[in-house]
Formats: sequence, C-alpha cells, structure tokens
Amino acid sequence: MEKNNKKLGIAVLGSGKAGKYHLYWYSKNKNCKIIGVYNRTKDNAASSVKRYDTKYFSDWKELVSNDDVDIVSICTPSNLHYGQALFSLKNNKHVLCEKPMAPTPDKCLEMIEESKKRKKTLSIMFNMRFHPVILGVNKVIDSIGDIFHIYINFPYFRKEANWRHMKGSGGGVLMENISHMIDLAGIWMKGKNIKYVSSESLIVNKDRGLDDQSLIITRYNDNSLVSIYGSYNDYGFYDYDKEAFYGTILGTEGKIVFIFNSYDRDFNHLYLIKDQKKAEIKIEIPDEIDEIYPGHLDSFKTVIDGFIDSILAGKCPPIKPEDGLKTTEIVNAAYLSEMRQEKIKFPFKDLSAIDPEIKHFKNK
Repeated sequence: MEKNNKKLGIAVLGSGKAGKYHLYWYSKNKNCKIIGVYNRTKDNAASSVKRYDTKYFSDWKELVSNDDVDIVSICTPSNLHYGQALFSLKNNKHVLCEKPMAPTPDKCLEMIEESKKRKKTLSIMFNMRFHPVILGVNKVIDSIGDIFHIYINFPYFRKEANWRHMKGSGGGVLMENISHMIDLAGIWMKGKNIKYVSSESLIVNKDRGLDDQSLIITRYNDNSLVSIYGSYNDYGFYDYDKEAFYGTILGTEGKIVFIFNSYDRDFNHLYLIKDQKKAEIKIEIPDEIDEIYPGHLDSFKTVIDGFIDSILAGKCPPIKPEDGLKTTEIVNAAYLSEMRQEKIKFPFKDLSAIDPEIKHFKNK
C-alpha cells in the first residue's frame, strides 16, 4: 500500500448524488480515509461532512493540493471534469472521474498522457458495466452467435431544467446518459471496427439549452448495427418518475432482453431467447446496495473497490481511461453528425473540432 501502509486519503469534488455515493463506498473500504469534500455551496455539503466526520473545502484546488490526499474523485458538472482531473494528476493524485471523461477526445488524450507521465491511476465511472444484470448478459452473450443488432433505450422524464441542461455544462443527454450505453455496446461488439456514426437530436423542453432527446446509430464494418435512444422527456411505461434502462441484443442464434431501474432494487430482469423458447435468468441481489441509487445495486462499490485494489497492486484499473476516450469520440461524432446532417466516418480523426453542444436541431 502507498504511504507506508497508511490508509489512502480521499478527496471528493462535488457533493450531489454522485458525490454522495462516492463518499459512501469509500467510507466502506478499509483502505480509505476521507480527507475532505469540496462543493460550490457549503450547505449542500453539510450532511456529508457531518456523516463522514470530514472537512469542507470551499476551494477545490486547496483540497486537491492537500498532502494527505492520494485520490481525487471528480463528481462535479461535466464541464469541470477535464480541468479538475488534469490539475489533480499534475499534483500527483490518482483520479476517479465521473463520466463523461472530458468534452472532446483531445482533452481525454491529454488526461491519459498526464496520468502516464505521473504514473498515476486514472479511471472512469462506467458503473453499469458491473451491474448484476449486465454481468448476466456477459455470461450468456456468446450463446446467441454473431451479434448483428443491439438496440438500447434509456427513457427518462425530467420536469426540471437545471445546470446539466444549460449551455456550458458539457453536453446534454448524449453525454450524460447515452455515454453509458455506448460504452456497453462497444464491449458487446468485441472489438469490431466502426464504419460510421449518425445521430438526430432535439431540444424538446425550450427552457433547456442542450439536447434532451437523441437517437444515435453506429454501423460497423461487418454491417452490424447499434441503435441507442435517450430522452429526458419520455414518461416510460411503468413509472414516469423512474428511469428504465433496457435493451435487446440480436444474434444469429438467439436474442437477449434486459431491463433494470436506477431506483428499484427489485426491477431487474434478464431473458435469453433461443429456439423459440424464453428463459429468465435469475439476478442475485447483493447484500450491499447503494443508498442513492438502489437499482444500481453494488455496481458503484465494484468500481470503487476495483479502483482502490488496482492502485494498491500497481495494476491497470478495471475501467481504463482509453475506454472513456472511445466513448467521447463516438459522442463527438454524434454531435458532428447532427450539426452537419451527415454520417461521420471512422476512424474519427478530427479530435478537437467539436464543441459538445449542438448548434443545429431539426425540431421543427
């Protein structure tokens, strides 16, 4: 372990929902000690500071620069991730960053290069990879043959128009929600090369300045497809206050259907369809589940514990920063497709030309 077998000092930037589940799982890890919490407003951090008997910082740079801090968890608005991660790495801290990693691929590359230069671990919070439903998908996916179409949906209804929906916040539904789905689809496509990306997006709620409705299609060189739908305006089909994450994976020898919910620990289903027969695969509910998002079960815990273990062992983290780069490349291609109204071919070489806030919408 680092620092002569002392516990790793943790700094959490941001005390919203993401910050709270980071704090919770770090507090459960025997190798960690929470040094401090930064939040723009002290009142919003008060409950976390009291619960974890830690210190509030009004200046995130002061917290990151603290000699007792070994790890910085970045849970602030998306547009702040890049600057805070780079500053942390330059101050020789390990970094766990919420998605999206950065708004553009060139900024992702800069973060990766800095982590290598400093020999510090950099990882991205793609927790859905470790949701028990998704782990179940991974166990059976080889049984359905060659994958030719994946379609995933994240219908979500938000009445509000807050910071995450405004210009300057680092991207709309494409960046915030669809990035999770892009990450998973890339894993299930098992290294297939992308041929092109196309996308159509809208601003439905006129109080928002960023995309709140989007459809993205990725075609691969073998002509297989991934289609992903994300929305902040969709009432869903069983409870409009709760988002559902569901999808279908079509293979030459069968089909997988899955669904889970961020807030309902018991709404988890996985089906395998082969030879015209449907079998439901049982999802085991872990003993420890998240307080903020019970439906995500122990996926945040798995990411954080794996991140800590990788630091202690001097190994690569379970989620590599290059995975965040790949997702950002596809999201940026989707924004470019919307702006130009054309398919964007891969490899995607224009790494720095995209402002991840759509300038043109076909919402007539």
